[in-house]
Amino acid sequence: MIIKLKRNRHIANKQELTRLQRKFEAQLSQVDKLEREKTVRASATALTIGFLGSVFLAASVMLFHYNIFLSFVLGIPGLIGWILPYWVYTNIKTRRSQELSPQINKLYDLLYDTCEQAHKLLTL
Repeated sequence: MIIKLKRNRHIANKQELTRLQRKFEAQLSQVDKLEREKTVRASATALTIGFLGSVFLAASVMLFHYNIFLSFVLGIPGLIGWILPYWVYTNIKTRRSQELSPQINKLYDLLYDTCEQAHKLLTL
């Protein structure tokens, strides 16, 4: 199978189309940045809690032979630190998604308008 792609070399308003393409790409990168921003804070918080849980569990294991009571006392926050990150992650991600969704929707509307402008220039 052979596919040949041809480009019209005589496009009217080529500079305007190039400007619209750059505008589209900038808006698309903003959308991508906002989509990544939904999970960055949630991931960082969940990883921090998980790391602290690991520290408590490591201390608990190290103290098991010397002081069993202190080992259990340190083991409880360690286990909580391993269980809690899932709910923290989902909670923060959900709240952040609700905060950012109006901005993302506005950017999608701008993307649509930019595409419409480019389409009108191409169909002249």
